[in-house]
Amino acid sequence: HPSTLSSLSTLGLLYKNQGRVEEAESVLRQVLEDRRRVLGPRHPEVANVLNTLGPMLGRSGRFDEADAVLREAIGISEEANGPGHPYTLNAMGNLANLEQARGRPDEGIALLRDARDRALEQLGPLDRTTEWIVRTLAERLAETGARVEALAVIDDQLQRLEEAEAAEGPRYEQLVSARDALRAPTGSG
Repeated sequence: HPSTLSSLSTLGLLYKNQGRVEEAESVLRQVLEDRRRVLGPRHPEVANVLNTLGPMLGRSGRFDEADAVLREAIGISEEANGPGHPYTLNAMGNLANLEQARGRPDEGIALLRDARDRALEQLGPLDRTTEWIVRTLAERLAETGARVEALAVIDDQLQRLEEAEAAEGPRYEQLVSARDALRAPTGSG
């Protein structure tokens, strides 16, 4: 029954948030199996469970398995929701974070650039998913030493927000703070 699937999914998320990884994985795998059986293997809810399971596997060091799970989530979500849907973009961001954790920042940055372009085209600069992707891209660029490009990413987003007359509030201020941090001199005096 759909409400049972929803309750189990909530339980899996609760376990995950409590750090009870083995229990969370067990419950989420059961939810995944049930959703595939009840809703079909290419249903968007299947992608959502995969997108929850993938990062958890990655944090457990099971990178190859996490990679396969997240790529399946992206494929299903692209097919069911579209390439610029927030669920698709979130899965792409999770895969990019996995690539970073695997020591493959260039692959992660390429995913984030693609996700940013899709987000801007489909959702616009004011969307929270767009903002998360832009901030994550800038962070990853800065982590690899590409501070100038990271600044350009943030400056471009700030300009888009200013053009949309959204140059105020905590989300705008977070970007300004990130830009200022990148502009600050580095090194230990």
